Amino acid sequence: MEDRQRLLRLVSLVAWAGEPGSNSCGLRFANGDDELWWMGPGTEWADLIRRGEKPPVPHEEAHTALWKLASWFAGAVTGPSTPAESGIDALQLPGVAYHAVEGLPDEVLAMLGRMIKCWLNLPLEVSELQVARRWVEDVRATAWRTLVSEYADHFGRGIPPSLQPGWANRDIHGQWPS
Repeated sequence: MEDRQRLLRLVSLVAWAGEPGSNSCGLRFANGDDELWWMGPGTEWADLIRRGEKPPVPHEEAHTALWKLASWFAGAVTGPSTPAESGIDALQLPGVAYHAVEGLPDEVLAMLGRMIKCWLNLPLEVSELQVARRWVEDVRATAWRTLVSEYADHFGRGIPPSLQPGWANRDIHGQWPS
């Protein structure tokens, strides 16, 4: 499987995307308790906002990072289907994914582990943290391979000729000797 497709498949274990054009996306919670912990109790948050107070967000940096991951995932899967027509979300997904899963706290990893266990139908005995850490490693490795493999496609033209392989065998005008 190609790395870009693998990355989409990995992210789909924890994120969902709505219908094309709907701009809806989110995390695939394994249970209502996780969703309530992550999203916060609606009525309490509404009261805080009405009073002009900022509702508490658990692990705010992780919350933002995973929201970005779900958003870019949604853009990548609902955008154009061919790589040549890929939208900005599809092109940026590897970088967003690489950053999003970096340094997640254990509470968040446990929640992600429960999601993955649920969608892969893993046995209850399997450790949520172990599953989540393996998923994070796989996401980062796949995103990294994608970023590196596409680096030359975007920036290879910027390598000065004098640094390109075989340059030393050319004459002063850059031509191959006859």
